[in-house]
Amino acid sequence: MKKKITYIFAGIMLVLCFSQCSTKKNTWATRSYHKVTARYNVYFNAKQSYLTGVENIKKANQDNYNEIIRVFETSSADAAKAGVTNMDRTIEKCEKGIKLHSIVKKPKKNPNKAKDPDYKAFMAKEEYNPIVQQCWLLMGIAQYHKCDYMAASATLSYCSRHFSENRDVYTLSRLYLARCYTDLEWYYEAEDVLNKLSEKNFVPKTNKIFVLVKTDLLLQQGQYTEALPYLQQSIKNTKGSEKARMYFIYGQVLEHLGRYSDAYTAYESCIDKTPPAQMEFNAFLNMARCYQGTETSDILKQLARLLKKQSNAQYHDQIYYAMGQLYARNGDMDKAAEYYQKAVESSTRNGVDKAKALLALGEMNMQKRKFREAQPQYSEAVPLLPLDFENYKQISELSNYLNTIAENQNTVILEDSLQALAKLPEADRIKKVQNVIEEEKRKEEEVLRQIEEEERQQAIREQNTAMGQTALALGGTADQSWYFYNSTLVTRGKLQFKKSWGSRNLEDNWRRSDKMSGFDFVTEDEGSEEPDEMPMAGALADGSRPAAGETSSDDTEAKLAEYDGEIYYTNLLDNGCLYKYNTNTGAKIKVLADSVADVYFYDGYMYY
Repeated sequence: MKKKITYIFAGIMLVLCFSQCSTKKNTWATRSYHKVTARYNVYFNAKQSYLTGVENIKKANQDNYNEIIRVFETSSADAAKAGVTNMDRTIEKCEKGIKLHSIVKKPKKNPNKAKDPDYKAFMAKEEYNPIVQQCWLLMGIAQYHKCDYMAASATLSYCSRHFSENRDVYTLSRLYLARCYTDLEWYYEAEDVLNKLSEKNFVPKTNKIFVLVKTDLLLQQGQYTEALPYLQQSIKNTKGSEKARMYFIYGQVLEHLGRYSDAYTAYESCIDKTPPAQMEFNAFLNMARCYQGTETSDILKQLARLLKKQSNAQYHDQIYYAMGQLYARNGDMDKAAEYYQKAVESSTRNGVDKAKALLALGEMNMQKRKFREAQPQYSEAVPLLPLDFENYKQISELSNYLNTIAENQNTVILEDSLQALAKLPEADRIKKVQNVIEEEKRKEEEVLRQIEEEERQQAIREQNTAMGQTALALGGTADQSWYFYNSTLVTRGKLQFKKSWGSRNLEDNWRRSDKMSGFDFVTEDEGSEEPDEMPMAGALADGSRPAAGETSSDDTEAKLAEYDGEIYYTNLLDNGCLYKYNTNTGAKIKVLADSVADVYFYDGYMYY
């Protein structure tokens, strides 16, 4: 009987407890229950997902160091894609928290507190669960990091309008609303939002964010002088990698304003704060560019050391460009041109860094009034520049003008040279024409030689990779195990077999099947179109073996066989390699790279 009474009493208490925790009521118990439940359930999970998303965006961010970088690492629309999944989960959790734990019903009035200003403010609230207010704010911030600026601005405006009594929520919502407007390039609206913020609402955290948001807005508007005091304050407010970033931006702004000595000091301070590797590399390059001393040997040595680092192989163009700028600042224009040219030649990314070196060379030629030499440099640089590059429109227009000038100059030069050639005696004229033809042939042969050399090197690299030579080159030792346990020797043997015999099936009489699969056809006459495989017609009428051993008049080619309208011979000057000559088309191709002494045909197959 006692147990039954206990169970009944416990059930009644549970019913009363849950009835008191409904969002339809506004009591101390319901407010406390929903505040705790919302904080340590949905809001906690939403915040963790948000923080993970922010870290993913920061990792994916690639700053463009050719222009003044953004104050916030999370401002990149491209990098924002890395955090979309996390931000969607954050928004989902925040919506759940608002739906389940929002308390908007007014509590019962207490006539005794009717004149109390704090009580009046409490009764004027539109949301009585402070964690739900945080959910609204976090949802708006997550929408901003998704680059869904319109949805974010609507949510953040709702927060600032309905939760103005919560100082932190109101201030943060207005600050992120200003960031939305800045990224939308609605600069007037962003400035209006920041100007209407009262200093009374600021705490150290929101004051730090306000300075950063204001700095970002001024830099995006191009108001660099006005941004300097905010940058200085941001440097004081930040720590660690954030401080290094602000020092770097400070140096970029000072450099843009022509204050090179101060910029040099700012970049030096950035390096002292151990920034990320890419930022440190660019800070050092910018230091070299801003160096104002006359003794450049030390800094040139440091740049030369950067060239030797394997990790900087793809950034050689930037290093050479910085060295060229150093020489140009000291008036050594010949050296500057040399290093600008090295920057162009060493560029592997074909991006804005190569374009800047080309523009520097083009500008030097423009100053010398060498418009014809400047034209190809500007013409090559313009397609590499982004549309938002500084003075892009003027550079593009100048390139078009140079194209017209170069075309006219080329016409004049061509006509002058032709008329001068026509006035020469016939013997001299023919000699000059022959010289030009020989020079063109020489250039053609040089290009072909370079192509062949590249192909040869590529073949060697592929073969070395297949045979495991890469591992040996990295410091490994040769494997001394038995042949069939040595993977390197087995791979090498397979390659050699395939080179000699081609791909063969494991079967009886494998030597007599698919005989031509191992032949390597190399066309010597580019104009001729030869089949991929050697045509195998039927056997000779009498099945006999053709005469062989005949040689040509110059004794450099030995005829081995004649079959189906084609003559097979060895070239004695090419180590006896096997060639064939088509009597109908006149095309010559190499059939086999190995030295061959004899060839005959039987039953549609060639034997040697």
